[in-house]
Amino acid sequence: MKKIIKYWTTEELLFLKTNYKSMLQKELAKVLGRSKKSVGHKLMRLGWVVGDEEHLRRSSEVLRDLNSTNIGSNNPNWKGGVTKEPGRYARRFKKKFPEKYRAHCLIHYHVKKGNIKRKPCVVCGDVNSFAHHEDYTKPLEVVWLCRKHHREKHGGKH
Repeated sequence: MKKIIKYWTTEELLFLKTNYKSMLQKELAKVLGRSKKSVGHKLMRLGWVVGDEEHLRRSSEVLRDLNSTNIGSNNPNWKGGVTKEPGRYARRFKKKFPEKYRAHCLIHYHVKKGNIKRKPCVVCGDVNSFAHHEDYTKPLEVVWLCRKHHREKHGGKH
């Protein structure tokens, strides 16, 4: 399949130069009939990248436009922001619950390899099910539960 190259016209570049500071990349892309990624790459190549303060201002405008109450610190699962240590929580879980971690890894491996087939929820029959371990010392003995029933099994936590 041959890739079609769409070159930037002088009119498009002029429009981009006059509006890149006042419009979001998504809006520019819509007006120009291009993808957001294409507009972003062109802005970067031309060195017309928006500064950090402007980026933050635009981000806050977008968040305000979403008009959602569950964003940021208003979200009940808020943990104080993005961590600078990727995988921190996974490593902590692995260290705190090694048996549980091992059971999760084993079941994931065997499902991925096809040795164990994912089954529907034993309560309601929903095909989107999760493996629930009654006993972590027996990692391959699981009960398949949908999200709702899995949470109920854990007493609302999980």
